[in-house]
Amino acid sequence: TALMQLVEVHKEIHAQQTNILKAFYVDLLLPLESNLEKDTKVVAGEHKRFLQQHKSHHDSYQKALSMCKKQKKRTRSSLFTIGKDVKQLHAMEDEKKKLDGFCDQSLKQAITQERRRYGFVLERQCSLAKHYLAYHTKVSA
Repeated sequence: TALMQLVEVHKEIHAQQTNILKAFYVDLLLPLESNLEKDTKVVAGEHKRFLQQHKSHHDSYQKALSMCKKQKKRTRSSLFTIGKDVKQLHAMEDEKKKLDGFCDQSLKQAITQERRRYGFVLERQCSLAKHYLAYHTKVSA
């Protein structure tokens, strides 16, 4: 009978370990794989969109910068064109602010998305840790 009890306990431990392995597969691997496939497509699209918008903002800034430089070359010391110089300088500063604002906003969005992804993995790991805790609690009891 002691041998039968030992076999029974061993079967129960094996069943619990199998359940943990299934939980690992179902709770972590499958969702991680599906999210990875979706996120790969989303990130590629977001990256392409970012590059296009950044190029647009950067081109606007470069255009304003070149206009400012041209204006300076034309009017080295003329007092009558100071207003145009100031106007070009303000336009260049506005474009720089737009570019910097776009970069800041893009970084915030990227960090938010990264945090969401890490949160997902952490949530799944916690779920798996609960399975391990239940297993070890049951074994030690």
